Amino acid sequence: MIKFSVSLLLFLGFTVSVFGQSDKKEHIQKLSDVKKTIQNKKSEKNKLIKKETDFKKEIADLNLGISKAETELKKNSADINEAHKNMQKSFENYNRYFSKMELWQNHAVSDAEIYNKITILHSYEQNPVEHKVLQVRLKKDLENWRIEKSKAEISHSDMERWRFAEKKLSELYRHGKKLVLQHKSKVNEKNEMLKQVSGKRRNVEKELANLNKTEKELKQLINKIETKKRKEEKLKILKSATKKQAKQQNVKLPIKLQSFPRPVKGKIVLDFGKTKDMELNSYVISNGIKIKAANFSDVKSIAKGKVVFCGSFRSYGKMIIVDHDKNATFSIYGFLDKILVKNNDKIKDGATIARLGKGENNVLYFEIRVNNHPINPVRHFSD
Repeated sequence: MIKFSVSLLLFLGFTVSVFGQSDKKEHIQKLSDVKKTIQNKKSEKNKLIKKETDFKKEIADLNLGISKAETELKKNSADINEAHKNMQKSFENYNRYFSKMELWQNHAVSDAEIYNKITILHSYEQNPVEHKVLQVRLKKDLENWRIEKSKAEISHSDMERWRFAEKKLSELYRHGKKLVLQHKSKVNEKNEMLKQVSGKRRNVEKELANLNKTEKELKQLINKIETKKRKEEKLKILKSATKKQAKQQNVKLPIKLQSFPRPVKGKIVLDFGKTKDMELNSYVISNGIKIKAANFSDVKSIAKGKVVFCGSFRSYGKMIIVDHDKNATFSIYGFLDKILVKNNDKIKDGATIARLGKGENNVLYFEIRVNNHPINPVRHFSD
C-alpha cells in the first residue's frame, strides 16, 4: 500500500510533463510530505533493526541454553547407564549370596538333625569325637549362613539404592529432554518472527529507496517549474499565464461527471486520502481508490473521452488515462491485466476499455484528476 502511494507521487511528474499543468506550491508541499515520510520510514527501519537484534540475541541465548542442556543430558544418560549396570551387578550378587545362604542353611539343618539325634540318644557318650565334630561343623554352618545372609542383605540394599538412583536420573533426563524440546520450539518461533521482521525491514528499505528517488525527482520537477516561470517572465506573458491558471483552479467537475457508475463492480479495499497501514503502523496517502472485483472483470470508462495514455507505468502495471473534456478532467485506470484500447482512441460512455486478471490481479486502481488535482471518486458514484 505504501509503495503504491510512493509511485503515485512519482506519477505527478508524468502528468505535469504530459499535460503541462504544474503547480509549484503543490509540489513543494508534496516534497515536504515525502521528506516527513522518509523520516518516519527511517524511524520505522531503526525500530525493526532493534527488533531483529533483540530476536537474534534471544535465539543465541536459547541455543546456548540448549547446547548446555544437551551436554547435561549426555552426562545424565551416562549416569543412568552406570546406575543400571550397578543395579544389575547388585542383583547378580544378591542372587549368588542368597543361593549360598540357602546352601549353608540346608547344611546347618542337616547337621543339626544329626547332632540332636546323637544328643537325644546319648550316643555321644559312645562316640564323643563324632559328637564334637558335629558340634563344630554345625557352628561353622551357622557362621557361614550368617555371613552369606549379611552379604545378600547388603547386595539387596545396593540393588534398591541403584534402582532408586536410576529412577530419579530417568525422571531428571525426561524433564531435561522436555525443556530442550520447549527451547527448540521457542527457537523456531523466534526464527519465524525474525524472518517476518527482517522481511518488513527489507520492505521498508525498498520504500525508503523509492522515497529518496521520489524526493530527487520532485526537486528536479520544482526546479523545472521555476526555470519555466523565469522564461515566462522574460517573454512577458506571466500575467496571462497567471489568469489562465486561476481560471483552471476554479473549474468544477463537468455536469456529465457529477454522477457516474463505478468502472468495475466490487468492494473498495483502499480508500481515498490518508489511511493507516495497521501492519506497518504508519500512515499513507492514496490519490485514488482500489476496487477488488470478480476474476476477469471488464473495466469500463466512466464517460466518453479520448485515450491519451495506455501502457505500463511504474508500479501501476498496465494503465490507461482518459481525457474527458477541455476542462482538464482525466480518469486513470491501473493494475490492468489486458488493455483493449489504443492511444488517441475516442471512446463512448461505458465503453469496455480493459480487463482485470484473477486472484491477486483482480484489483483495479481508479483515480480522477481535475486540473491535476485528485478528487475522491466515491463521492460521485451513482451506485
